[in-house]
Amino acid sequence: MANKSILVFAPHVLFPIRNGADKYIHKKWTSAPDDVYVELIYGDGVYKVENGIFSKIAEFNKNKNKSLETIVKFILSREQYLFHKYKTKDVVDYVEKIQISKFDAVVCSFFSSYDLLKKYIKDDLNCLIESHNFDPKIYFDRALESGFIKRQLYVSAAYRSYKSIVEAKKVNVCALGSADLNMFNSVLSNSSVAFVGGIGCEKYLDRVDFPKENDCILSFVGSLGIQMNNHAIKKFINEKWQKIKERNKNTNLRIIGSSPSKDLIELAGFDPSISVHADVSDDELKFLVQTSCATLIPFESLNGLKLKMFMSIEMGVPFISYKKLTNDDKLSEFSLVSDDSNDIADFLVKASKKYFLRDSEIAFKDFCEKNSWAAHFSKSIHTVL
Repeated sequence: MANKSILVFAPHVLFPIRNGADKYIHKKWTSAPDDVYVELIYGDGVYKVENGIFSKIAEFNKNKNKSLETIVKFILSREQYLFHKYKTKDVVDYVEKIQISKFDAVVCSFFSSYDLLKKYIKDDLNCLIESHNFDPKIYFDRALESGFIKRQLYVSAAYRSYKSIVEAKKVNVCALGSADLNMFNSVLSNSSVAFVGGIGCEKYLDRVDFPKENDCILSFVGSLGIQMNNHAIKKFINEKWQKIKERNKNTNLRIIGSSPSKDLIELAGFDPSISVHADVSDDELKFLVQTSCATLIPFESLNGLKLKMFMSIEMGVPFISYKKLTNDDKLSEFSLVSDDSNDIADFLVKASKKYFLRDSEIAFKDFCEKNSWAAHFSKSIHTVL
């Protein structure tokens, strides 16, 4: 029988789960032990974890608002874009129907979800916001690269995001790194507390597939309908790829993800060394990643990067990141932190060797065993209960 109960409000989560934030919320908060009851409000319905069993308890007819409708509401209001995107009638009706105060704690996924739910949360109820490594600075970066109209929208989005963080009161905020922790502590209200949480690993997937000897295959994995991913991989191709090819002609790039944009497909179509693998199954994803020498994490901010790193580790594949994502000495032997084209090309050559890949398996398997989702669930729940 459950001793504690938690409500998780994450209306952005939709099945089948593909993007990083959705995976993080679902994997972490469905890892509850038998003595904790968890109810999860997702975009397509309401789910529960009871006695360790996950099941659906309510169905929603509409999982998100249309893009044009959302943009218009965003422009005419003071709330964030995601606030309007996932504020559907079904979600609002369910929130108003249930008695939120009966739960021991509430978890809101993203500050926009907290903005939507906060008027229903009483001051004495424990509340946690999952930040997903979100830094509003990313909107300013996009604004600098955009035309006048988009620039105004990005600046407005950045302002509203900062405003949500500043106005968060009597909450705990789960950051995913020290940089985020410092940012949140500098802008949160005095009554709020930020702490570093963590990302969990799945059980290590024994590696059965390997690239052919001397095949230098680099894979990028991400939901390509998300602008951050689409922007990052196109920028990598335009700025880095030819230099990498000049250093090693045998190098190939795989782009793996759902909903690739037309311009990304066209960009990849000009180069036979680049292939796009859209909307693949889990088995196909595993095969494509495990037959790669390394995965690519080409981001200049920390938003969502650790999930990509953990995915690579779970599959036993080395990774290349522009940003340092871990202080684990063993992992550093089998990863590269650099945005230099020559460094990337040289690392791929090293990572194409079977002995290197076999040695990395040991370090990755050990890391997975020490960083389970259940362990991170326990850490977060002790913060709010």
